[in-house]
Amino acid sequence: MGYSIQRHFRNGTVLLTGASGYVGILCLEKLLRTTDVARVYVLLRPKRNEDVATQLRKMLHECSVMHLLRGNPVLEKVVPIAGNMLATDLGISLEDRRRLQREVDTVIHCAADIRLEAGIKELLQA
Repeated sequence: MGYSIQRHFRNGTVLLTGASGYVGILCLEKLLRTTDVARVYVLLRPKRNEDVATQLRKMLHECSVMHLLRGNPVLEKVVPIAGNMLATDLGISLEDRRRLQREVDTVIHCAADIRLEAGIKELLQA
């Protein structure tokens, strides 16, 4: 029997970076709509005036890509994790890092730096 995406993600737990970006939100929607994934942790950078739970709620309910899943209980599988791709340990708290280490079996990295005018030193750090 060959590899199966459905079988790979069945009852699995995913850490998804870049979920607030175009590729990341498409990946999240596809995972939720077409697999039986148990949980998807999404790494979100906290904003000054919004915690990651609020950001996630807005992202799931306002993004047009997610229209097929609005009102679907599958959205409850998505859990925000506060972090920052540029910080040490991805800026994830010790408690969250331990939880991710215990539970996650697949990491999907969709985060990107898309600044077209950034300097080479900045891009290499990213």
